[in-house]
This record gives sequence, C-alpha cells and structure tokens, in this order.
Amino acid sequence: SDLFPSHDTMNGTGEIEWLVEGLFSVGSVVTVSGKPGSKKTWTLLDYIVCQANHENEWLGFKIKQHVPVLIVDEESGSKRLSMRLKEVAKGHNVKGKLDITATCISGFNFRDGKDLLELSDLMKQTGAKIIVIDTFMDVLAGGDDNASKDISPMYKGLRKLADHYKALIIVIHHNSKGGVLIVTGK
Repeated sequence: SDLFPSHDTMNGTGEIEWLVEGLFSVGSVVTVSGKPGSKKTWTLLDYIVCQANHENEWLGFKIKQHVPVLIVDEESGSKRLSMRLKEVAKGHNVKGKLDITATCISGFNFRDGKDLLELSDLMKQTGAKIIVIDTFMDVLAGGDDNASKDISPMYKGLRKLADHYKALIIVIHHNSKGGVLIVTGK
C-alpha cells in the first residue's frame, strides 16, 4: 500500500484533472448503466471517436485532453465492433487513423488478479489513458452482480489501475432499470 504524509494531502491543489470537463476525470472508474438497447455502447464509442479524433467537445462537454483509448470488448466481437467504430467515425468525418486499440472476446475475469495484470500490461503497451470495458457482467465472469464479495475485488483492482496509470476506466453495465445512469467516482 502507498503511504504519503498527511501534509502532502493537505498541501495538494485538490484540483481534478479532467479528460471531459465536469464528467470524466483522470484516475477514476466510471460505470455507465442502463437497460439493454439503451445505446450505452454507441454513446461511448461516440465519445472515444471524438476523443481520438481530437475534437474539442462531446455532447456539449469540453474535451480537455486527447489520449489513446483501449476497448476491452467482451460482448460485440471484432466484426461488430469494427462496423460500429466505422459508422461512428463516418459520422464524425474522420479522415485519419484513430488512436484506438481493442481486444475482443478475450475472456477476461477482472475478479482475478492475473487478468488485472494482463489489463495493466495492455495499458502499458498501448499507452491507453481511457479504457472502455464492455460489459460488466462479462468481466465479472460468473460473479453475482448483487454480491459485494464478487464486485469489490474487481472494482478495487480497476481503481488501482486507474490511479496508477492516471487513466479513466469506463465500465458498461446492463441492468433492468430504465434510463441510462452514469456513476462516477474513484
């Protein structure tokens, strides 16, 4: 565990380093949750294409930093993900290469420290500072999404990675409730 003197904490600036002002910050894990079919994946693909295309705004929010992106796709597969990214890129008139890397259907279990280490290696290799994980249940790998004993190890590991790499990790979660909910926090 990392220890630091309390005076370092008290003397810090306390300012948040934003990727998207007022919405997504460095060193955080965010869960985007909503009913299946509520366009969570499409919405986040739109964000990462804006990010990788060096656009200045997304949905009225100012993009503060442009960084490499890693998609951990455990749901769509390479053909569907590629098609979706091409459609979103076309909608943004992308002309060049986007700094987006993806893994597809790799069978990650982020309750397992070994798989979190593999994600850490991918973050190092790609330099990714935004990681989108699609979906929560796929990387919970048989765990109960209502049991903190199953969820806590995964989120604790993801928070450590986000903090260590000064990255944003976004986890997409399907639920049976209405609407789309973005839960931010460290």
